[in-house]
Parts: sequence; C-alpha cells; structure tokens
Amino acid sequence: LVRAVAEYYLAKGRSYLDLSVLHSNKKAIALYKALNFEQIPVYVIKRKNDINEVYYTGGPQP
Repeated sequence: LVRAVAEYYLAKGRSYLDLSVLHSNKKAIALYKALNFEQIPVYVIKRKNDINEVYYTGGPQP
C-alpha cells in the first residue's frame, strides 16, 4: 500500500513524499527504509485532533 501511494504521487510529478512515524516504531522505520525512504532527524510539534488523540492520552485504554 505504501509503495502504491508513493508511486501514484511520484507519477503525478511529486519530487518527494513526507512520511512520519513514532521514533520507537522500529518495524515501521525498517519497512520505510526498505522502500527507499530516507530518515531525517526532525522535531515536530503536532496538534491534537480526533485522529491522533490517543497519542496525547498515553495510547488506547483497556
């Protein structure tokens, strides 16, 4: 799926794609590196919203 999305936007003329993942998600980082994404060290401040709220509250609660 990631490869298909990347190929779609690259075919549309995009010169790069921005993808973010939690720094502790080693499996995802390995996958994206295998798909030729380049890891760059950045510090990002994200706004709390309905999609990412669980990350502000410590994750899903049982």
